[in-house]
Amino acid sequence: MNKKGKTLLRELGRKYLDTVKEHIDKRDLSLPALSPATIERKGHDRILDDTGKFKRKLKLVALTNRSHDIKIGAGAFEDVAYDTEKNMYDLARWIENGTKNQPARPIFRITLKEIMEKNHIPKGLRKFVKSTWRF
Repeated sequence: MNKKGKTLLRELGRKYLDTVKEHIDKRDLSLPALSPATIERKGHDRILDDTGKFKRKLKLVALTNRSHDIKIGAGAFEDVAYDTEKNMYDLARWIENGTKNQPARPIFRITLKEIMEKNHIPKGLRKFVKSTWRF
């Protein structure tokens, strides 16, 4: 990947991460509400915003590999602990895809689609971003 492509990919990753965090703050996405039992247990109805820890631990990382020179990772990673029992990647996967006890709240997919639609991204880079998406 050439220098222009790498720069564009980094900018796209930063924009993506900033937008995910903005959606968490504004609570402006149409995501399933917490159940009444969860609201009672937590004492509030805010999704993804118990303590702010989830948002603070999201990050942007540049990863190199042989085939593409660089990949930008934005979001939650396995090497970042959320607490003593779970890492950020597992927590984000549960939020994104849901579990048997919790509906999917696909904040990452919704935000990626939004970023891809709002920004002029060259066809090759668009294909690369879609091919490296994990969830």
